[in-house]
Amino acid sequence: WESCSEWLERTRFAVVEDARKENMVQGASVERYDYARRNGLVERLAMVQNVPQLPFRDERLAAWAGKSVREMNAMPVSRAAVEIVFDSLTQSKSSLVPETVMDERRARLIGADGGFDEGGFLAGM
Repeated sequence: WESCSEWLERTRFAVVEDARKENMVQGASVERYDYARRNGLVERLAMVQNVPQLPFRDERLAAWAGKSVREMNAMPVSRAAVEIVFDSLTQSKSSLVPETVMDERRARLIGADGGFDEGGFLAGM
């Protein structure tokens, strides 16, 4: 993906039975999603739900990894991998980040040669 606009929408939500009781379910609620959309934020959960289903398209990045786009698409994308990438892009354990920040930081992970900028990735951790 090149922009978070490719994955920021989500359609799976949790039902919060007691809004006064803080728990992980609240982060998956439709209310949390609506809040994020109103405020121009992207959610960790949206990335986790949607990115594994996106096609890999970047030929230069695939070549950097010694693979073809077809080979990259054949590789599974784990939840743990998505969570780690989100942590690096947000540069925290936050579950919400502004869309513009996400796109700017994602763009910085790709070097001028089209390869992955490992230093940029690790700096976010």
